[in-house]
Amino acid sequence: MAKGNEQMTALQKEAKQYMEKHQIEDIIGDLLNTVTQHKFDEPIIYMIKYLCRVYCTPEQLQLHGISIKESVLQKPVLCLPLPDINAFKDRPILRKAMTREIFYKCKNEMTSYGNTFRSMWKLIKEYPNSKVGVFAVDPDSYTTYEQLFDQVIIQLKDQKDQKNANTPYNRDFTYNTQFFDQIKPEECVVTMRRNINHERFNSTLSPKQREALSAQLKQVLQEQQIVKFNIVHHLDKLPEFDLKKVLTNERMIKQPKDKNLHQYQGSRYPDWPYNRIIMYSEDMNNMVWINKEDHLKFKFISPNLNEALKKALAMNQFLEKYNISQSEKYGYHTVKPQYSGLGLSIQLKFRYDIQSINKIKQNSTKIQNKLFSILFREKGDKNEKGDKGERTSIITVAPALQLGKSLAQIMQQLNQDIQNMFNYSQKENIQQIQQEVDYYSQHKDRIDKLQKTQGFYHIKDIAINIKQDGIFPTRKKYIIVRRNFVKGPCNIDLLNGKKYRQINQKELQRLKFINLNQDTFLIDDKYFLSIKLDDDLLWIFPFKGFSLSQKLEEIDIIISEFLQDRQVAERNEYGYLTNSNEYVGSGISLFINFECSDEIDEQIRKKIDIYWKGQKLFKQKSSLWLHNVNDQNYHQLFQLLIEINQIKQLKEDQQRLSCYRDRKTILLIPYPQFINEYSKPYMEYFQQNIQSRFPHCRPYSSDMKVEKITDNQFSKDTLIKCSIFRNLKQINNQEIKTFATNLSLRERKDLEAVFKKKYQKEGVIYMKCHHIEYTFQCPITQFIDKFRKSIDDIHNAFGKEFWKDENFGFLGPLVQESFVDGFQLQIKTNKIYEKLYKEYNYEYNAQEKSILSKRPCAFNIEVEFLAKLVDL
Repeated sequence: MAKGNEQMTALQKEAKQYMEKHQIEDIIGDLLNTVTQHKFDEPIIYMIKYLCRVYCTPEQLQLHGISIKESVLQKPVLCLPLPDINAFKDRPILRKAMTREIFYKCKNEMTSYGNTFRSMWKLIKEYPNSKVGVFAVDPDSYTTYEQLFDQVIIQLKDQKDQKNANTPYNRDFTYNTQFFDQIKPEECVVTMRRNINHERFNSTLSPKQREALSAQLKQVLQEQQIVKFNIVHHLDKLPEFDLKKVLTNERMIKQPKDKNLHQYQGSRYPDWPYNRIIMYSEDMNNMVWINKEDHLKFKFISPNLNEALKKALAMNQFLEKYNISQSEKYGYHTVKPQYSGLGLSIQLKFRYDIQSINKIKQNSTKIQNKLFSILFREKGDKNEKGDKGERTSIITVAPALQLGKSLAQIMQQLNQDIQNMFNYSQKENIQQIQQEVDYYSQHKDRIDKLQKTQGFYHIKDIAINIKQDGIFPTRKKYIIVRRNFVKGPCNIDLLNGKKYRQINQKELQRLKFINLNQDTFLIDDKYFLSIKLDDDLLWIFPFKGFSLSQKLEEIDIIISEFLQDRQVAERNEYGYLTNSNEYVGSGISLFINFECSDEIDEQIRKKIDIYWKGQKLFKQKSSLWLHNVNDQNYHQLFQLLIEINQIKQLKEDQQRLSCYRDRKTILLIPYPQFINEYSKPYMEYFQQNIQSRFPHCRPYSSDMKVEKITDNQFSKDTLIKCSIFRNLKQINNQEIKTFATNLSLRERKDLEAVFKKKYQKEGVIYMKCHHIEYTFQCPITQFIDKFRKSIDDIHNAFGKEFWKDENFGFLGPLVQESFVDGFQLQIKTNKIYEKLYKEYNYEYNAQEKSILSKRPCAFNIEVEFLAKLVDL
């Protein structure tokens, strides 16, 4: 009885989930309310029309052969109770906007797109953490629920009326940018949101409508010439790790954080991530979301606000011909009303020291009716005193204040407000930067205590005198050069005539081994330069080649051309002077990352201690810094690198070999071509487990002769479970380059649908690990016939275009399941014959009371094993 109650509880729970998913109770409640209030002569007809209009798309009706003539539909009377206003205490805007009168005015209204107030109410309830709390579900929401949106915007603007809500859009804007040129924001981000007219917003779009709209918008954006979006990611086709990176940070430059991923679930993002696209320019500084929430969301990122705004305005002008959703009163329609109006938001990021930030805070509080909100946050490592060395202030235009203002008016006020905020001691700061400092006088006490340099210190001399050339072949190698001026300012003006841009976050992540500042630039797409970090100038040269001398000659030419006649700090007895004694001499550092395991790392550390015990060398995990490169210590480094290379190669070979000797480890094949690139461990595995133990092993063929299995009581009663694994090279002339483990979710589902059309049978699983996995059970006596028939069925359905190797047989992600004939056996039995099991490499599982194969299976070998097992 108890079991029955548990079963009923589980069924009730499942039924409840089904009802909630499809809103059955809400729909029935609304219909009952409506028909009883209106007392229609034909209530069933109204109910049919209501369901077709509100809850079905034209495509769904057409697909199921339902035709409804367009007609005026009586307003529904929704089963929505008046909400408790106190429930909105954390959302003051919604609490003030959603009065009793407005709720009842909106409750039974329906938009021209067939959306009822329930669609909006569902979003309000589902997202309690939203700052405003109201979301439009289609362009007509602003008109149908005008009273609610008016009140929301009044609260956002903190005004008493809404008389001037029209939004003139001045494309030919001009404003004074001289002040921005002086203070130079670290980063400017212009975000623009747009939606297509006559299309529902994403929360109420059907999957088919979203798919068609995404394809249309993608094509439109690829036709325009304003920004080249060369990188296109369909989110449902991205590997999981990259998808998480996109959701964590739109520029894909941060490590993914799972805690941020929940925001892309629920009614705002139905059917996520299907038919969502993100497109980038090559430098990742321009991007556009398609159907994330708004139909289009652009981001233009630049150190120059003019440049970012120019792209936004040009893109807006291009889109005007595609019927963008807008109105005289609300401007451009957006899902969130706070972005309506111009549909633009601007973010300016500045970085200053602690004292400057405190003055900026004081000044910002004095500005009345300022157009922007301001957020201060700390960023940066602690300095030697334990204080934060830098803070970052982010100034953001409050988008809701755009209604009733042209872009020219907004930019004029923004420029004035920010000037007032920063107007505390600009002249003093500029004078301090430009003040000339004599380097020798400033560092006299430290310089007098330096030891004389040994060997050559000029770059050209070091390059000529390096005798043994060549460096460790790893991807992560950098040469760092430091220089200081004797006198004179060190600022951005040094880059005049150079093609440069500020370093982005992706590049900053690559160079995390050195703490860079905001004045770090990529020069001519070849090398990085940081100004006033520790030294006046710090160059970082990525080093991809093997010849250090050739690279140093190239660097010498670049630095000589850059410095021209500017005098740098150097002394013949010491070499080039740097602010840290570690780099005095050549001023050249070499960073190498070995990318190796902890065990190898420990061996490398010991080798380094032997070569440079007590000398200038800093070692961190799996990498080393040679702080002051010259011709002498590089020869030591070269010998060290030879030994490190030998250590690493030996360990890698041992790891490859041990991966199959360890019983708990399964040998993997990441992708089909991998086995050709790294054949050695697989060949040894195959020889030890197959060739040497079963020299008579042969690949399966339909006419293969095998010995018969005795028909006795044991063979009739003993069940055998056989799983066959196959991976296809192509299907329907479509090439499949990898296994299911490396395919995206979308690619798996698409291929699964194609496979099911070819072969659908009980026991077949598609795209789990292998492309195809078919499992059958039968008595041992029937195994031979059942196996032959199953192989014939699979090969007849899919042809013979499977991934296969002439040495190993079939291929798949798991070697044990793939090699030879590509199948595995499990035999249910209580009998234990240890000698036989060991001979054929089977293992007894006492918990499941069965024996399992521990190696790739071959048809003739397994039949031979079964025959012996039955005869015992």
